[in-house]
Amino acid sequence: MPINIAIVEDDADICQSLEEIINANDDLHCVAVFSSAEEFISTFRHINVQVVLMDINLPGKDGIATVAEMKPVKPAVQYLMCTV
Repeated sequence: MPINIAIVEDDADICQSLEEIINANDDLHCVAVFSSAEEFISTFRHINVQVVLMDINLPGKDGIATVAEMKPVKPAVQYLMCTV
């Protein structure tokens, strides 16, 4: 059973590259892509995800504040913080 991953990244090129890398592996599956923290927050409760790749520098709410807010909602979800 593949690991379900969500990507939260505002750079379209980086997001597309991450999605391609994830979906090229049979053990991983990208279930959702979000370009903002606000978009992610509004959908997070309704998606089945085990890992979130979270950009730190997002427009609006940053990735660190987003993880702090959402970690209690689904404590088992793991977050990988990404930045350039």
